[in-house]
Amino acid sequence: MTDYKQSKTAGINTSPPAKYTPANIPHPCDFTPYNLTDSTEEQIMVVGRDFRVRSMNQSAKLAAGISCSDTGKHFCYQITHNRNRPCNSAGEPCPVSEVFRTGKSVTVHHEHFECNKEGALLEIQAFPIFDENGEVFEVAEIIRDVTKRELAEKIQLSEERFRSLVESTHDAIITADSAGITVSCNSAVQKIFGYAPGELSGKPVTVIMPGRYHDKHSEGLKGVREGQRPTFVGKTIEFIGLKKDGTEFPVEISLSKWNSKGQPYFTAIIRDISVRKSYEASLMEEKQ
Repeated sequence: MTDYKQSKTAGINTSPPAKYTPANIPHPCDFTPYNLTDSTEEQIMVVGRDFRVRSMNQSAKLAAGISCSDTGKHFCYQITHNRNRPCNSAGEPCPVSEVFRTGKSVTVHHEHFECNKEGALLEIQAFPIFDENGEVFEVAEIIRDVTKRELAEKIQLSEERFRSLVESTHDAIITADSAGITVSCNSAVQKIFGYAPGELSGKPVTVIMPGRYHDKHSEGLKGVREGQRPTFVGKTIEFIGLKKDGTEFPVEISLSKWNSKGQPYFTAIIRDISVRKSYEASLMEEKQ
């Protein structure tokens, strides 16, 4: 058994932490034993078994739009969910109920409503506060706004899925800016054009087309920069591609245009149709 005593050599108090009971808890607006400080941006509040809010830090009051004198007049679900009944009655896990039921800490995600009635995805960590008999008599909640984090994770997941799709296709996918400079491409460009993906980045997209088309391509890009509508956007056309070794071959191109930060970009999905063209030519010869 651990022997708690005052350390004389180190000057450290190793006595067991005092238990906070209803008799010695400070006034709700001065609640500090669990570091409910007004310096943190996280919302913190203490809730009773009846779901009535006993204490809130400044961040929680600002989010709820209430004053210190009004703290004890509200139930937690009125403040956080803009409802007239506990959140678990709406099919959501109630952290307060769960902590009172199990006596253990719990973390959940809820959509909360601040005083402007705008919803936000929040992460709630709820902790039990015990009385001198070891019974849970209040619950402390630390509330963090994870809306931006969740959005960033969804965007990252979406980007990963898109990247996986781009890399799994057999077609070359090349994106260029309004100046015709390649900004990205997938690994299929190596099989189709003979370039490693890194080789094309930063180079004019004209390196994959015969020289006789360069002037026409430059004129088209100039027109787009001047506000003209691209001729081939949204269409699938047949064209001639140029491999790294100088070999020309037939391709099928689907071109799309999109904007980022006010700047236009073009993405081309390019398919090698050499086999199809060879087959079509053979059929024509047979008919003749």
